[in-house]
Amino acid sequence: MSKYLITGGAGFIGFQLAAHLSKTKSNNVYIFDNFTRGNEDVDFVNLLKKDNVFLIDRDITSPTSFNDLDDFDFIYHFAAINGTNNFYSIPD
Repeated sequence: MSKYLITGGAGFIGFQLAAHLSKTKSNNVYIFDNFTRGNEDVDFVNLLKKDNVFLIDRDITSPTSFNDLDDFDFIYHFAAINGTNNFYSIPD
């Protein structure tokens, strides 16, 4: 069994990876996202209904968000905020 953490897992690329990894029943997929730029659409809600997919609704810019997370076999980092305006208003 493998344990995966995907930051930005509700975004396009993160979602696609999570959906793919969740097809293997022995994988546990943890989606880390704070939904600042989007909502939970129908496909995402259906993905979360799988027994091997878990949501961690937290902000990656907060160091304490990771205090209780450990022992992942793989970590994929896709969290980002796009756009020049966001770059200047939310530099962290």
